[in-house]
Amino acid sequence: MTDELYKIPENCDFNNVFNASSEEYECSPKLKSRYFSKFCGILINAPKQVVWLKNVSLKNYPPGPWGTTEWPLRLMVAGLVRVQYKTLGLNSDTSGDVLLIAVN
Repeated sequence: MTDELYKIPENCDFNNVFNASSEEYECSPKLKSRYFSKFCGILINAPKQVVWLKNVSLKNYPPGPWGTTEWPLRLMVAGLVRVQYKTLGLNSDTSGDVLLIAVN
């Protein structure tokens, strides 16, 4: 896919991204042409580096009900989904029916 159709923001603040939100954030991938783009697919943006403090256990900082946590690790990604209405037979409702696994 050519990157002429979209832009992935760099050096943005992922602390402003919230879980289970459909808002567009500073870190969200952007289409070059919002209404006339030929892009179809899923784009994600994630921090280039995430720091986990040495000798800190996840059992002391369990994730909240929406999978959110504030310390010692908060890993959020921002995404953009643009697919045909009937993709996977979901009629555009991908809120809880699709598992996306990003690798690399």
